[in-house]
Amino acid sequence: MSKTITTTRDKIADLSKKKTEWLENELNSPEMQKIILSVLKEGLGAVKFQWDGKRQQADEVVDFPTRLKSCELALAYAIGRPMERQQIMVAHQQIKDPSELVKGSPALKEALRELLDEKEETHNIKSQNIKEVTK
Repeated sequence: MSKTITTTRDKIADLSKKKTEWLENELNSPEMQKIILSVLKEGLGAVKFQWDGKRQQADEVVDFPTRLKSCELALAYAIGRPMERQQIMVAHQQIKDPSELVKGSPALKEALRELLDEKEETHNIKSQNIKEVTK
């Protein structure tokens, strides 16, 4: 790797670190916190205008998607986001090598480990019972 590429990467990393620090400081300032909270509160009461062709005027209606998103953000801000589960969907594919699926999914690896451990315990118990019976 050439020296210029390494130097450029170092500069980019340093710049990214500075921007991240600035952003964290800016977002955590008391003034910004007040602004963020006021925007969330406004979002909870969001409305939109819908044109009524018969009366030839716009009516104010509840903007439910915006209110819902604001509610989700407010909850995430207050208590954090819930854990999200990974699902593996394989539809209409022939899998030649199952290890390819396992490589891309930590959740699948863990599930297979648990299954194998469970089967091994069952096998050990059966083997032990057979040894005791044959004595």
